[in-house]
This record gives sequence, C-alpha cells and structure tokens, in this order.
Amino acid sequence: MQPHRTEPERRLNALLDTAARTDSTEDDIKRRLANLIESLADDHTARQEVQTSTGVIDILVGNVIIEAKTSAEYLGPAPSWARRDAGSRRLYAASQLQDYVNERYHGIRSDASVFDGYTTNGTTWHRWAVTVGGEVPDLVWTKDLTQASLDSAAQSGIDRATVINDLFDDITNTLSSRSPPPDDLQHLLSDLPDAAYQRARQMLGQPDFETKRNLWRDLMRGAFVLTPGETEGDLRLFATHSILVEIARTVADDVLGAGAFPGERNGTSFSSWINASFADQAIDDD
Repeated sequence: MQPHRTEPERRLNALLDTAARTDSTEDDIKRRLANLIESLADDHTARQEVQTSTGVIDILVGNVIIEAKTSAEYLGPAPSWARRDAGSRRLYAASQLQDYVNERYHGIRSDASVFDGYTTNGTTWHRWAVTVGGEVPDLVWTKDLTQASLDSAAQSGIDRATVINDLFDDITNTLSSRSPPPDDLQHLLSDLPDAAYQRARQMLGQPDFETKRNLWRDLMRGAFVLTPGETEGDLRLFATHSILVEIARTVADDVLGAGAFPGERNGTSFSSWINASFADQAIDDD
C-alpha cells in the first residue's frame, strides 16, 4: 500500500468492519463512507443528506454521487415493475442516483450531462454512468471486497492491496476527472428573486430607489401590467422583474459585447438599483 494511502485504508477497514456487523444501519455505513471519500478527495468536502424533490441523496462530492444501502441486493436499479412507483424506486440505490440527476440537472442536454455514481453497502461497489433524462444508469464495473472474493482473487495472484488500490485509484480519478457541469438554471437562479425582494424591502424610502420604482410603475402601467394604486405584490414583482432584466443584460454583454443592452452603464434603467445595492451590501459586509 502506498504511504499516502494509509489513512484511506484505515477508513476503508472501518467501513468494512461496520458493514460486517449485523446491527449496522444505513446511517452507520454512510458516515464511514463519507469519511473514506473525504480522505481520497483532497479538495472536496463530502456533502451528506442532500435534499431533492425526489428524496435525499446520501453523499455528493463534486460531480460524484454516492448511495449506500445495508444490503447488496438493493445496490442496482429498481426492477421494471417498480420503476413507475417513486416509493419503490427509493429502495434501490442506482434508481436513486438516476432520480437525483434527472431532478437536479434536467435542463442540461450536452456531453457534460453524464454523471459518475457509486452504490455500495461497504463491501460490494458498483460504479454507474448516469445520464440526464435516462431511466436506468449504465453499470461501468463491480468490485467485491468480501473476504470470499478477496480469497478468490488471491488464488489468481491478485493480493488485497492491489484490489483496494484499484478501488482507490478509480474513486480518486473520478473525483478529479472534470468539474461538475452547471446546474439547471432553475436551481442556479431560484434564490435570486427572493434575495432581490428582501434587499428591495431594506431600500424602501431611499430617494434613488424610489425613483427607479416609480419609473418601473410608469412603464408597467403604460403596458397595462399594473392597475392604478399599489398592491402588496408590487414590490416583489418589481424586484423579480429587476433581477431578470439584470440577468438578461449580463448575458447580452457576454454574447454581444458590453453596452449591447442600453441603460446599464449610465444607471438609467429601472433595474440598475440591483447592482448598486448589492455592491453597497458587499462593502457593508466587508
């Protein structure tokens, strides 16, 4: 075993010991598994219990997703009869990988939309290629660290250290192979409207801000979007409209060149309060 692999090997042994116990729970295995992964990923932190609309992913490290079960029987995808039932799919680790990728990254359609996933009970390991929009991930390989499998490998001249190093090499290479692809815009931008609204509430009454808001009101009433008077939702609509305009402005600048979207540099756009306000906030935070 290479010297720098001493700590990962210690953590793997702890995982194998935990997996061998009859009273071990899935949480016990996940905790040991996260410790092992972090020892192999120098610049990554293993995020545990990542919530999604389809359930919870056990471990997320960069672009690698990992699901743990106590039994090897449930490391693969759900059988065909259970794939249409969300509750049944969650019993099977590979289907959880697929559901997570489909839910989180459904807006991506490119070569970057294939994710690396592992399912394991500590002793049996499967690696999967998980394609966005797919139904069942593709099995890449299986590695078996049960004592019976290690004894069989030894009879062929492959010692335990070689088997473990192969596993460690694959995990390490996978973690460093490429950066995570971008999130679907829904996830990247989901917090921005509320952040803009909260900032707008803080700026109520400030002259420059109120000037921008009055300009927006005039534009919206001229377009028959707003009725005379003011409703409770107007401020939130103003904040959301402002952040969307600034996103569009940024994209236009990147594609067409700075200044392609008028009103930004001289601050005449109703949405220009966004950049100024968040810049002020950053200064205050410093």
